[in-house]
Amino acid sequence: MTHAAQDLQPLLTDDAPVRALQRRLYLRTLTVLCPTTLILALFVPAYPEPLRGALLLCALASAVLLVVLWRGWAALRTVAWSLLLIGVLINETLLIGSLVGTPYTPHLYFYVTLLTFAWSFLSFGDRLGRRLALGIYLLTLGTALLFVLPGTPLAQTDLAPFWRMFTIFSVISPIFIVVLSALATLTRDQMQGRLRALSQFVYQDALTGLPNRRAFQEELDRRVRRAVDSGAHGTLMLININEFVHLNDRLGHAAGDEALRILTARWQDGLVAGSHLSRTDGDEFALILPTLAPAELAGQIDRVLSRTHEPMELGGEVHTLQARVGVSHFPQHGDDASTVTSHAGLALAAARGQEPPVATYSAELAAATERRRQVLHTLEVALAHQGLHLVYQPIFDLHTGEVRSAEALVRCRFALTPEPGPDEFIAVAEAAERMRPVGQWIMGAVLGQLRAWHDSGVHLPRVNVNVSAQELLTPGYAEALLAQLSSRGLDPQVLELELTERSVLEDAAVRELHLLRQAGMAVSIDDFGTGHSSLAWLHALPITCVKLDRRFTHMLDQDGAADRLAHTVVTLARALELEVVAEGIETQEQLRRLRELGCVLGQGYLFTKPLSPSEFVAFWRQASRTDVGQDTSP
Repeated sequence: MTHAAQDLQPLLTDDAPVRALQRRLYLRTLTVLCPTTLILALFVPAYPEPLRGALLLCALASAVLLVVLWRGWAALRTVAWSLLLIGVLINETLLIGSLVGTPYTPHLYFYVTLLTFAWSFLSFGDRLGRRLALGIYLLTLGTALLFVLPGTPLAQTDLAPFWRMFTIFSVISPIFIVVLSALATLTRDQMQGRLRALSQFVYQDALTGLPNRRAFQEELDRRVRRAVDSGAHGTLMLININEFVHLNDRLGHAAGDEALRILTARWQDGLVAGSHLSRTDGDEFALILPTLAPAELAGQIDRVLSRTHEPMELGGEVHTLQARVGVSHFPQHGDDASTVTSHAGLALAAARGQEPPVATYSAELAAATERRRQVLHTLEVALAHQGLHLVYQPIFDLHTGEVRSAEALVRCRFALTPEPGPDEFIAVAEAAERMRPVGQWIMGAVLGQLRAWHDSGVHLPRVNVNVSAQELLTPGYAEALLAQLSSRGLDPQVLELELTERSVLEDAAVRELHLLRQAGMAVSIDDFGTGHSSLAWLHALPITCVKLDRRFTHMLDQDGAADRLAHTVVTLARALELEVVAEGIETQEQLRRLRELGCVLGQGYLFTKPLSPSEFVAFWRQASRTDVGQDTSP
């Protein structure tokens, strides 16, 4: 095998096509050789019996070899050597026949010898083929000279015709060998070039010039095995570019490609010796590090994150990117490449949303990941088999006791211990980007319930529905929702969408909200006070309400800062002509303080837990006769 082919051998783990081609070549050669040799032995009467016997032996050997090859009982290399030996035996037999004056034999000898030279190069390459061809040539010369030396039986024979042919042969054969050697060398060099190009194609990422996934897997496998055998250590870092798909969508793939090239150059500058950086997917990279002290490893991670965040010019604009990193160590976290990669992948998933966005694999992280997997699986089963249901939590006027609306909340039954609460399984669904089907089910169930209530004479002012960023960024979301309302004969005013601050950071989301507000639908910001809202941001959004996060409500009777924040939110909302809903009211003191602050609306366990549709209707009908200012906590 050539050096280039050896370089490529890890790729060519299955050389069946090459072996199949060789097998067909050898079969066809034997199919021609066997009958040809038999015909020479049987139908050329001038052959002496010893020579005839040698040809018959070659015919028999060819027939046996043909059967052996056809049945797959011998390696192809063995067949190639056997064919060469048969060719040499035939060649020597024809040479002796030429010397004893057998008709036609000199010409056959000449052609067979040249074919034997060609076979040497074809089957064994330029280097070994050249040695074999020269060896056969010298063997031929030696045999001829042996038969004409003084004292031999042929020494006195008239060999003039033979010597004329043999002289021509002796001159032509070296030339023929040189030409075949040159052709074989040229073929080898071309093949090496092609193999090197193929190796580069197979092992190198065309965009960044980094090693690709295949090269990474082989390098990691080599290092992990070495670490296991020698007791050394190493680290695998998986690096993911956050929101890279959105960058491609906004600026185009050319800008995205340029960003990856810039990041590659930045990361490569300053890598410690012995590092191996590769691109394993569109926006995912892998960095294999040698044994490093904890401080050195932390510095390497910081450099990757900081250099990712450095501004870069793309499409005539300045942009900054963020990355997250998952870390696993070998052999501590796995004694094979697949396990080490899998554990780094778990850490990478756990790093999403963390600050700093770095996670290292641990048994606890694996347990949390398995928990999320179980929760997501149960949620998927519930979606497929109608295992979800809705409950409704009333929203009250804190001064009159009137039920102003209700928030629809999704629930799912889990056979897990402890059973996941709504916050947990919603967070899992969002992380797995499965909120679109969950949100579609919720909206369909709410609209169906509203239609059923309207048909039975229950006319709620409004139902609040939580909508995720994934849903809101679905192209045509507003148009599809308005079509659903229209198909059920419902007015858009019966809905209020509750959104987190993160949901409306994209321009596309704001456009969808404007369409819904124009149709008369209300929009509120949920968990207000926990994000990064600004006054200008609030003023620009098409919202009608803000909801004070329950964490601030709970601290009203404990923390003066929370009290001041609630007062600020209420004052700000009034200035912007927005309603304020206080979430999570659980005590009379919280209710009293909210009333003093001027908060008009609220919800919480002080009034009632979330109710099933039938319980909610009964509660709604009774609420107008109940003073919510009394102690009605369950």
